[in-house]
Amino acid sequence: MSPGKLEWLKFGEALFRQLSIGAPAENTCQWLPDTTSFKAWIGRSNVDSHLGLLQIIGKPGSGKSTLMKQAFETTRANFRGNTGVCVLGHFFDRRGQQALQHSTKGALRSLLYQLGIQHPASLTAFRDYTLRDLRQLESSGSRSYLNVLKSSLEGIFSNLALAPQRTIIFIDALDECDSKDALNTGYFLAQLTRTAYKNQIQLDVCIARREHPSITVKDSLEVRMETYNDVDIQNYIQQKFELASIADSDEELLRKTVFQRSNGIFLWVVLTVEGILKDLETGENIKFILKRTESLPKTLEALYEQIIGNMDPENRKMALRLFQWAVLATERLRIREWHHILAFIRENPPASLREWKDSYYYTETDTQLERRIRTLSQGLVEFKVTAEISTAASDSGSLRAGAGSLDSNLGDSRVVQPIHETVTEFFMSGGARRLYMDNIAEEFVGGGHLFIASTCLTYIGISELDGLFLARKRFEDSPIFDSGDRVTRGRVKTKASGKEKSRRRHRSRSATSFMSSASSHSGKYRLQSHDDKLRGNDTPPEDAASTAFEILDFEEELVAPAYVPDMALGFSPESSTPEDFAALFPSLNPFTIGHDNFSSDGNMNLVVDVPFPTRRKPGKRIQLFHLRMVNLSKREFSLRRYYRASGREISWSRRKYVELDTRPILQRSFKRVVERLSDRSTSHEFEPDIIDARDSLAATGGYSPWASVDNHIGDVKDFKPADVIRLGFNNYSTIEIEYVSSRKGRTYQFSFWQREYTWNRVVDESLISLHLFEGRQKKDPLASIIPIATSPEQIRAHEATGGWVPPHQMQFIEESLLSDHPLAEYSSPVPLRL
Repeated sequence: MSPGKLEWLKFGEALFRQLSIGAPAENTCQWLPDTTSFKAWIGRSNVDSHLGLLQIIGKPGSGKSTLMKQAFETTRANFRGNTGVCVLGHFFDRRGQQALQHSTKGALRSLLYQLGIQHPASLTAFRDYTLRDLRQLESSGSRSYLNVLKSSLEGIFSNLALAPQRTIIFIDALDECDSKDALNTGYFLAQLTRTAYKNQIQLDVCIARREHPSITVKDSLEVRMETYNDVDIQNYIQQKFELASIADSDEELLRKTVFQRSNGIFLWVVLTVEGILKDLETGENIKFILKRTESLPKTLEALYEQIIGNMDPENRKMALRLFQWAVLATERLRIREWHHILAFIRENPPASLREWKDSYYYTETDTQLERRIRTLSQGLVEFKVTAEISTAASDSGSLRAGAGSLDSNLGDSRVVQPIHETVTEFFMSGGARRLYMDNIAEEFVGGGHLFIASTCLTYIGISELDGLFLARKRFEDSPIFDSGDRVTRGRVKTKASGKEKSRRRHRSRSATSFMSSASSHSGKYRLQSHDDKLRGNDTPPEDAASTAFEILDFEEELVAPAYVPDMALGFSPESSTPEDFAALFPSLNPFTIGHDNFSSDGNMNLVVDVPFPTRRKPGKRIQLFHLRMVNLSKREFSLRRYYRASGREISWSRRKYVELDTRPILQRSFKRVVERLSDRSTSHEFEPDIIDARDSLAATGGYSPWASVDNHIGDVKDFKPADVIRLGFNNYSTIEIEYVSSRKGRTYQFSFWQREYTWNRVVDESLISLHLFEGRQKKDPLASIIPIATSPEQIRAHEATGGWVPPHQMQFIEESLLSDHPLAEYSSPVPLRL
């Protein structure tokens, strides 16, 4: 199977739910391997009686997901040394924002992708389909798309030549699969085990679910959570109460009371114990605590209702708004965004950011915010480390990568969300009625969307954004670094007209602030308008807030187009090792520069590689460098040796800005207002330099990532972009490259070791090349970067993916560059925007 087909199966959110499940409490979730059913299933004893199917069934909140994650990871570790066994897992996530996270299609794609990675021969089942066929099926949304995925799995587990020696599959939260598909998905997996058994193929499937959907299968094994998790509950209660100052006799009585009323629901125990500990902190005596514990309802829904009913009446309206934001937002919002949300959902929101910061309700730290949200929600909302940090962490190895948010549960990488899916279900089914102060209770979903939109409009009205709008307008009307013609996708284009820029201005969108996440919810609860139903899809209509702030983004020409990676466009270069690098670089052989076709943000990355053919791999290439384009408008680039996640950053670039007159206004990008207001440290890849410490505020509307809020309230300097890019190297030296435009053309000039150098930009029939000369005389180039000849079909395919830098070839021409020339120490591609 081609890499393109394998990558087509992959989707980035597949692991989000699994990674977001916390580790089990100490001495819990260890009982499953000792149960008779699990022993028979994992050992394949008496397989004729169960055919490899095990179901773990439990009430909502009984701890199924935590148990499944523990079982999956333990099983995978136990079979790690056995190359003939593939251990696969998929965790459904109804709260996931992507449809694939809670659909049958997503589950099957996840399983097929894992199979392809662990046992590539199995994906010969796709040999009758081209990559184009698969993409067309996916875009059509037809039933055929799902049928292809199902038939491929059936083909693998009915053919000994395609299937692994043994396959073990864990499927968690089947009940969180889309309601119309959950039952069919369960029966499909059950049938798959029968198909494998008939063909003498070892396939074992473990499914965790609630009582519904009920999968009644004649031959299968079952484990009931309530039968076995008593020990876990007792251990948890004991661990929590041991930390409190309670007399031994009282502690024993409390443990017994909580356990007897738990009914096997672990989440009920967690909430109840939390309430007891809170009562102890406030000085309540044991009689009061016991009486209240004995009066608690035994179901989660009734417990949620009682928790809400016991809220302080003064906090109920604020709590309602908090739950609407937590439940209805299109995505899980980060803690830095909740600082602003909490301020603007108040009865009387602040008129400005200054007023908020000076107010008595300003949240100065994340810890303060966390306590406030826990108090308002009475523990029904939690803080979780987002699974996205696993992706971000791959880029955290740079010499200039910061510490903090990616490394700790205390960072601002955390998101705020309901503690369990049952909380979402509770509010979506009308459970919020006791939070309304008047007799007429508004509809939670409809009223929530209107309130979220109203909050966003209020936020837009703060006084600081008026100054931002004017700053952006002045920037758009002023000359920018590449004035006149611009290069887009390798072609020369003239500067857009005022009418065209106005059209772009209204079309562009920002996606960073909390407003871009407002007013929607995941597939099961999404409301469709009449027009949506006529279109026949579940795409949510654009929310009111999203169109209100589109006008604030004026820099579309500096934003790369949407990227659709197509791995069929070329070979994936192998990452170089230090030994490979020393042998291949520097050299007079040509190097290839092109987009990273094998990552989801490939058009914001360039790779430099060289051919390295072998007898087995005649098309083999070795990657020498990776250039990450962090911010196009500020020319913030990072050049790394070997490969993207190597952490060996050897050069970085930033655009230089010069100071204008002082202007007393708070100016910053609307995209950054939500992220940067609070005085907390953040992680950045680029170090500040002394000259640019204040960064570009007025010129781009950007907020300096290295300056605190206090530096920007009051008199704030105006800056404009200079025609200079600053390069920094890992030996702490810097070079400034100046852009010069004249009648003869454009050049990029810099000085090094008291010598002058020039990159000369040449346009020939809309193709652009660069040539490096020593001095200002254009003869005997030292190095060249020239476009690689491509056919019209290749150009169209490249542009269809969102590629905008055509493939180029770089070559050192002057042999002295390899050894005794002053530039030899830095003989690497200069990270310029071509």
